[in-house]
Amino acid sequence: MKQATMADLSHVLKLYCACAAQDNSCWDDEYPNEDIARSDIESGLLYLYGDCGAATLLEWDDLEEQDLGFILPGKPCVLCRICLAPDHQGRGEGKLLLAQAEQQARELGYEVMHLLVDVDNPIARRLYDRAGYRCAGRTELYDCVFDAMEKKL
Repeated sequence: MKQATMADLSHVLKLYCACAAQDNSCWDDEYPNEDIARSDIESGLLYLYGDCGAATLLEWDDLEEQDLGFILPGKPCVLCRICLAPDHQGRGEGKLLLAQAEQQARELGYEVMHLLVDVDNPIARRLYDRAGYRCAGRTELYDCVFDAMEKKL
């Protein structure tokens, strides 16, 4: 994975729009938006998987304010805004994108990965289950219901 730069902003926004247009997405035209992408890039938190994927690695977000049942010890990282272009899905690339995001988090010194997966997205949930994530709890945020997942890196 490579760290995104402002030159990648329009490409990232196209990825977000393509993923938001999918039936199983809880994203819409308001989230994630240009301000979020710009902030993630400026903060050095947004990473690209080739030209077909992106992920943001946060040290903290509002997940940490929820009582989701996270129990794994260690320095946590929150994986969010992970996306893979629809024409690259279904070929094992999601598994590779996730593995590279985990490796990037390890290189940054994180020991545990936290994430939310929309309960209406069974494909993503299956990806995380197969990658060794465990469900810590369930929450309703942003008008969606999510399973909170965690994994020791």
